[in-house]
Amino acid sequence: MLRDVLPGPGWAPYRAAARPLPHKRELVPEECEEDGSCVRGFLVGIGLEGAAALGIYGIWQLCHLVR
Repeated sequence: MLRDVLPGPGWAPYRAAARPLPHKRELVPEECEEDGSCVRGFLVGIGLEGAAALGIYGIWQLCHLVR
């Protein structure tokens, strides 16, 4: 039986220990709050993702045009 293979009682579900959530101050370093580099990094990431999407769409269009 499966209960013979698993350690502990057969009906007890396994649950990992919960860790407390960090406070808001611990989520963002002070350097990012002061110079705005986090916002700048977010905007650069969105811009790169948009450029990649347009590039893939352009390649797709080129393939359909050549066909």
